[in-house]
Amino acid sequence: MDGLKYRKELLDELGKTLMGVDEAEIEQAVQEIVNAGRIFFAGAGRAGLMMRAIAMRLMHLGYTCYVVGDVTTPSIQRGDLLIAASGKAETKTSSYYVDVAKSTGAKTLVITANPDGTVAKKADNVLVLIAPRFRGDSDPVRHSVQPMGNRFEQSVLLVGDYIVKLIKEKSNLDVHVMYENHATLE
Repeated sequence: MDGLKYRKELLDELGKTLMGVDEAEIEQAVQEIVNAGRIFFAGAGRAGLMMRAIAMRLMHLGYTCYVVGDVTTPSIQRGDLLIAASGKAETKTSSYYVDVAKSTGAKTLVITANPDGTVAKKADNVLVLIAPRFRGDSDPVRHSVQPMGNRFEQSVLLVGDYIVKLIKEKSNLDVHVMYENHATLE
């Protein structure tokens, strides 16, 4: 295997995903986050790990964030926002979480590669990433040289970092606030 060639392909596909994000969807996500009372994050498996990372970054900005399934996560309520990541948008748990959030009057945002999926169709807002929608997705635009859902999960984190940067700039927040919110019990 040519390692340099593989790394170039990996960076190219992540670049295509990041550059292919709809700016209107990004701006809507930013607005939903800024306007939310509290933000809840959900995702199964590796997508869930990416959501935990984004929750931490927004907590550093001063937002009240919770990860669904943690023992200290309170009930979601009107005025809150649920952000769920699901590549294929058919994950049963993500579908359930969106249903529960909507039933309380909370807003919902789904990050997905499949805007036609069940979970995406239920959401108030969708942020679509160009990445494989499911295992073995043969679409040449969404194809990945990486195994499984790696391209989607990595893209979730990259787009999350982009959103955090936009929020930081929009709020004119000094980076030292983020350092002050960083964990000290490490």
